[in-house]
Amino acid sequence: MSRYLNSHNKFGYEKQEKESTMKIYKYAFRYFLFFLITFFIYACAVLPERQPGDKYNQSSNESGEQEKSQHLPEEITVLTGKLLFVKGGCYEMGDTFKEGSHDEQPVHEVCIDDFYIGETEVTQKQWEEIMGNNPSTYKDCDGCPVEKVSWDDAQDFFLKLNERTGMNFRLPTEAEWEYVCRERGKKVRFGTGKDTIGSDEANFDAENYVETYSRAGVYRKKTVPVKSFSPNAIGVYDMSGNLWEWVQDTYYKKAYGEHSRKSPVYERPEESYRVVRGGGFRHSPDNARCTSRASISRDFRWRYIGLRIALTK
Repeated sequence: MSRYLNSHNKFGYEKQEKESTMKIYKYAFRYFLFFLITFFIYACAVLPERQPGDKYNQSSNESGEQEKSQHLPEEITVLTGKLLFVKGGCYEMGDTFKEGSHDEQPVHEVCIDDFYIGETEVTQKQWEEIMGNNPSTYKDCDGCPVEKVSWDDAQDFFLKLNERTGMNFRLPTEAEWEYVCRERGKKVRFGTGKDTIGSDEANFDAENYVETYSRAGVYRKKTVPVKSFSPNAIGVYDMSGNLWEWVQDTYYKKAYGEHSRKSPVYERPEESYRVVRGGGFRHSPDNARCTSRASISRDFRWRYIGLRIALTK
């Protein structure tokens, strides 16, 4: 009798154990199904869409920058052209290749805040819309960059632009300009994002000047329309060649020794010489390097110098 009871209890326990196991499997399947559906909804609705072949989709940071660049109102960008958001950061400013002039030394760490910068140099059409005149030598080209403007002319341009927009547009600082040219501080030689350059990539004198890092090519003897060549990884055009560009800083050959680490700008209002960057269409590949610096009197108008817009975020 006891053997029968023990056997009966055994089968009862096995039945209960089987039912419990089935319940566990059932709940586990429900949880798994819930997780699968939730993940599918998240993947479709939340994760950023990335299309293969998207021009500026190399990284999540860069695609985010391009998205933020659209936040400025259209009534503003119709006057300024497209402005790209640049995420700030720290980098080694100066001639990291150790091949330039003494005024490109010492290499030193600087940290830049977020800001916006013009996708292109200011065009003749944009200048004329704000200033009511076109001082350029190479006219009849609305898409060409404005030139023959002094540093003081640039300040007048921003004064009028800011009156119309209620914004605070300005020239980029020297540290901001180099940061963008070097694709947020990378160790690259040119604003194309490369360490070598040719006249198929930028507008400079590739006929009369050849360096170990440049290829022989053509000398166009004038400006070309903005966006004639490919941009760098940030999406900015003509950081090397076409025109020298005014920046905010006063020129001083030992300025790097006096830079602060945080968003440096070297200004001495009593000094007349200001910094230009990027090289022009009649100049050498050496001048087109991202770290190359030159000085021009603030009131001097030259057909090789233009400007680019910047804006504090």
